Amino acid sequence: MMTPELVTAALKMIGVLVLIVGGLLGFNVYSKRFLKNRVGGPGRKSVQVLESTPIGLKKAVTLVKVPGAVLVLGITNDRITLLDRLDGQAEEALNLVASQASVPSFKAHLQKFTGSWTHANRSDALTESAE
Repeated sequence: MMTPELVTAALKMIGVLVLIVGGLLGFNVYSKRFLKNRVGGPGRKSVQVLESTPIGLKKAVTLVKVPGAVLVLGITNDRITLLDRLDGQAEEALNLVASQASVPSFKAHLQKFTGSWTHANRSDALTESAE
């Protein structure tokens, strides 16, 4: 059988372990709730990918919004190239992308065809709320 010293040592060790794990979990909840809007948090993204169109195998043209401009990037397997910088035309590019976003995608058509109405209705609701 276990001696009383071993039992008290085991209880102390378990108590300290529970205290440490509880503190870590508490800090995790606190940081997600109160620190999410700080710099680098998920609420503030200064770089946004507006649209990406594949033009070949592992090749795409991407519109990226950065503060003050919209960048047109050519992306390949091993390189990212700046194709154009739309400084004054940024609003026009954003309006063009927004007007194209209202066109249903192939995925939406496929979901309607296969009968997945819940996913299609949810994506339609998200599209309408974004407008």
